Amino acid sequence: MILERNFKNKVTDDLKILNGEEFEIFSRLILELILNEKVNHKGQNLCAKPVGYTADFADTQYEIIGQSGTDVGYFDDFEKPLSDINSAIKNHSTAQAIYLFSNRYAGTSRLGDLIENAIDNKISQKIIPYDSEKIAETILDKIIASHIVDDIFKYLPSSFELYKILPKTSQIPSHKGTYYERKEENEIIGKLDAQSLVQIYGLSGIGKTEITIGVAQKLLKKYDTVLWIEGDSVQNLKIDFNAIKIAKFDKLINLSTILESYSVCIIFDNINTSASDIYESFIKHNKKKSVCLISSLTKALNDDHSIKLSEVSEEIASKILFDGNIKLEKTKEQKILAYTGKHPLILRILSSAIKNNLFNWDSLISELEEINRLTDADKNQTISNRIIGKIKQVNEKELAALNFIANRFITQSFLEKLIGRVGIAKLLDNTILGKDDNRNYSTHQIVLDSIKSEVTNLQWETEFEEKVKRYLMQHNELKDISFYNVMFNHRDLIEKIFSDTTDKELKQVILYSIVQCTDITIISQIDSLMQRINPLISENISYYENLLSIELAEIKIFRIDKRNQHDKYKEETLKAITTLSEFLITAKTDIHKATILHHIGKFYFKIEESSSASEKFEEVLKLKPNDPFALLQIARIANKEKDKAKAKKIVDLVLGLADCPLSITLSFYEFIAYNDRDYGDLKIKYIDRQIDSFVRKIIDALDSRYDQPYKILGKISGHLAYNFPEYFEIIVDNLPTPANIDFNDSLRFNFAITLLSFYKYHKYNGDKVNSRAKMDKVLALAKVNFDSSNLDSDYKKSQYVDLLIEAEEFDLAKNQFENFEEDNEFNLQKLSKIYRGQGKYVEAIKAANDAISFNINQQDKYLAAFLNDRAEAENANSMHVCLSTLDEAINKQPNSKTKQEWLQKLSQWKKKYSGY
Repeated sequence: MILERNFKNKVTDDLKILNGEEFEIFSRLILELILNEKVNHKGQNLCAKPVGYTADFADTQYEIIGQSGTDVGYFDDFEKPLSDINSAIKNHSTAQAIYLFSNRYAGTSRLGDLIENAIDNKISQKIIPYDSEKIAETILDKIIASHIVDDIFKYLPSSFELYKILPKTSQIPSHKGTYYERKEENEIIGKLDAQSLVQIYGLSGIGKTEITIGVAQKLLKKYDTVLWIEGDSVQNLKIDFNAIKIAKFDKLINLSTILESYSVCIIFDNINTSASDIYESFIKHNKKKSVCLISSLTKALNDDHSIKLSEVSEEIASKILFDGNIKLEKTKEQKILAYTGKHPLILRILSSAIKNNLFNWDSLISELEEINRLTDADKNQTISNRIIGKIKQVNEKELAALNFIANRFITQSFLEKLIGRVGIAKLLDNTILGKDDNRNYSTHQIVLDSIKSEVTNLQWETEFEEKVKRYLMQHNELKDISFYNVMFNHRDLIEKIFSDTTDKELKQVILYSIVQCTDITIISQIDSLMQRINPLISENISYYENLLSIELAEIKIFRIDKRNQHDKYKEETLKAITTLSEFLITAKTDIHKATILHHIGKFYFKIEESSSASEKFEEVLKLKPNDPFALLQIARIANKEKDKAKAKKIVDLVLGLADCPLSITLSFYEFIAYNDRDYGDLKIKYIDRQIDSFVRKIIDALDSRYDQPYKILGKISGHLAYNFPEYFEIIVDNLPTPANIDFNDSLRFNFAITLLSFYKYHKYNGDKVNSRAKMDKVLALAKVNFDSSNLDSDYKKSQYVDLLIEAEEFDLAKNQFENFEEDNEFNLQKLSKIYRGQGKYVEAIKAANDAISFNINQQDKYLAAFLNDRAEAENANSMHVCLSTLDEAINKQPNSKTKQEWLQKLSQWKKKYSGY
């Protein structure tokens, strides 16, 4: 893609002008980006000058060392890189991997030569070189998820302008509910082709945003990127193309420069001022045949550049009105359509009103006739008000809850706490709410305005605040996805309650909840929270006072460099343990005591005193028998100490609990999946033999903003697709694309692996004719996600190579294979498959033999796979020896399903070679 290519070119240009000190600081930031953890810089004196020479920077354990260089010929003869490597090893015997950063271009093959040269020089540590291009690719893949984005782009000023307009930073919204494609879409696209800028205008609720989404989706592939600009972010401001915000990104972009350099589709949604200013600026700067679409309430441009969106067609209007209703005679239908102006939102509200017996058809027509005789400027708002007034007679409390929340987007579990599922069902039935997904509801602004107008009773305010308190107290312990949704989606409400309430404990609950949702590395936000917390913990006796004190201790300890200030780190941690031990004296309930003990255990684990940590978690269990959170910590400690028997016992206990929280169950599934080699028997017991229960829990947890199911599937999707294909299809059919995939590289990679498994599923299990289209779609999506992932290890790269091999794109697979950094049996196996696909059977046999030699002392299941690959290459080369090779593979294959498939293959091959 041209934007991404130009972005990488800009990065390489910016890097060239950095001096040695600037690039060293920049490289430390890049290593933090790669490792996703804090990196220590080399020592400095009070004047900020480097003291001595050890390594330029390192991870906190000094197992990973970073070196940077700005020499023009850094990669010419490898003298400087090797010198850097040897110095790092000399000063850090613990080093296991050394990252070399240069602000010069080398190229993939030259980086590979450097790795080979290091091996030839008997360097055993893993050498990972980054030239300017590889640095640029890393930034492109990972920076959007990082808290250090501003720090990095201080050194890349020109690159930042391109970064802000990449597709991943401006996403097209999804349709809300059922969308009937409107004929005006093609009219809009045709007018855009002729005029380049078009304004869609019409009444509120007439469907402007929905049709704009439809148009944007159709134009997505035609342009370099689509920029979606929300009216809320620029409303009542003078539109400045040199500095404008795009949706879902809180930085300004220079739209003038973008239009002069790229072909883009720009959407200004819900712009009710400055449309003419947008037109003038767009025409002035549009140099690459870009297009611009504006949606507004009123017309601001001439007929050549505007389209009025009024009623939907009679066919669509009837579909909306009679959705689930018995049709009535044509004359009455025509009256309703005439009185409503075929307004889609009003039709949906009326349809629900009929279904819920708020009106019958005759009383509805009578009501509409009365409204039609009024002189109200906005009769649609009046209709909405009347409907809300009717609903208020039986559901006033439910409407009052929406007024209390005062947000168009509402978290499902939060609303359930306030009015219950029955109350929500009533709002859904009346089209007051719509369901965005399986965890959130939304309402239209017309409806919300009617509620504000018609529902003024405040008698439930205190009750709602108390329910908010109870909700937070329950969910800030579980820390489930719904809790985070509430804290982000309803932060204004939470802050308002904090400001208004005189309930000190509620204030403490709110602050504790906010802390749970705040990145501890963002100093300014944490400092602000600390200032708000301190006045509320003066006595430090109550449960939430203690919790807030513990959070302050966590923050203080986090800010100590554990590696360089080990003694201070341990001293402060022990102080925290002493303080918490004092809290135990005044703690009155078992839950209070158990919570403090749990945190003491975590503090001991921080200073690697596993025995003391385990003792505290065991004390928790005495107060809260079978507490799954404590058991999870004990299992992790046991696993770290290689006590597999204990870890297995805990897994058996927790997954055998009747009321285990779903988040804990998923954590133990994740524990099993990520430690498959050590706990393969647990996978058989709790996944394979309880596949119905496993799939049900995964589906229950699926949510586009909850990454835990994706982590589990990323590890075992291949296993599920092969051994339980029907169940795997059920999971994937319910699997949404992760909402924050562009902000979480690990999530994107796990999603890509799941798509790889789904591709294999269709290839080997589906109807060949009907599966082809699905395979092509899945392949394209998988490629996009692999290409966008940071494939920073051979394991990750191998998954992409697997996809290309399965897709029979062997030349592309070979190109990706060249990026592998190590020779091992699994990489050699991939090479054998690639050569076989390219028709190079001799090379394929050799690569398979190399994999077998590499694996000589490993598990039979791997050796069986390598022998099978050799047999396939031998058979493709018409070599009779393939029969004995395959027979040997069958004898070593532990999987009964695979063994049966190979036996059938052997039978077929024997027939083929029977005449030899």
